[in-house]
Amino acid sequence: MFQKIKSAICYFSKGELALWGISVCCILLSFLLFDRENYFTLLSSLIGVTSLIFCAKGHPFGQLLIILFSLLYGAISFTFAYYGEMITYLGMTLPMAVFSWISWLKNPYNGNKAQVKINKLNRRETVFMFALTAAGIPCAGEGDIKTGVAMKICDILNTGGSFCEIVATDYLVGTIILGHDGPFHIKISDGKPVLRGMGVYHGKKGSGISVEANVVAGDVTLLGLTQTADGNLRMIISEAEAIRHPILTIGNTQTHVRFQTDPDSYMDQWFRYAPTHHLAMSVGKNAALFEKTAKLLLAEYVIL
Repeated sequence: MFQKIKSAICYFSKGELALWGISVCCILLSFLLFDRENYFTLLSSLIGVTSLIFCAKGHPFGQLLIILFSLLYGAISFTFAYYGEMITYLGMTLPMAVFSWISWLKNPYNGNKAQVKINKLNRRETVFMFALTAAGIPCAGEGDIKTGVAMKICDILNTGGSFCEIVATDYLVGTIILGHDGPFHIKISDGKPVLRGMGVYHGKKGSGISVEANVVAGDVTLLGLTQTADGNLRMIISEAEAIRHPILTIGNTQTHVRFQTDPDSYMDQWFRYAPTHHLAMSVGKNAALFEKTAKLLLAEYVIL
């Protein structure tokens, strides 16, 4: 028994244990200062923070803890009449955790059941992301859920919504090149996208095929979704012009975009509002449309 406990402790680094310990102390301190009654809530919080450290290490036990946490938090939400929260955790988080737990147990890393094998996207899956994005199911790269929401807003409003980040600045023509590997919205492509075979992926390990394209020339509107210090959402809206100009043949989607100001001035304005480094590109002048959307969602917005 002692050996198992020692093995479990050695599984984590000192930094990881310190992070978990500080989190637990903060939860206990908050409980002692502000509550001292809802032990059910305290238990679910401790389970939740413990699940995170196991999931971060790819340990299936973390998913099992999330299953337990979802059940507890669903019950707590019901007692407080937080029905939206209850539906979210019991109807979404719980099934996802069950699926993940089973999947993680079936796919151990090198036979080690204490660590899950990491899947790599194959060629078919890479192309499938583009098809899903064009079909209205945004596949935001690098786990950027907020930009996935921005892409979905653009798609619902029938304006496209392609996953982008700042790739480079072309000072000779006064443009910022926007694009990304991953989910490009084929419906707003300037011509047919190119499936380019890559001996080495741009900026990443491995080789395979990648989609290379640019957005159709003309008016475009960028929609970024970020978060404020108080936890609310903020839309960052920019109208600009996409122009036809040679792009890098690196298997990424890229578009030269010219703003109303020079590139440096625009980036100074953009960074002032704490953006994520990703955004969605739509076609047309859509600032007024996105402004109305922000008001309907009770979200902050800024038009640059």
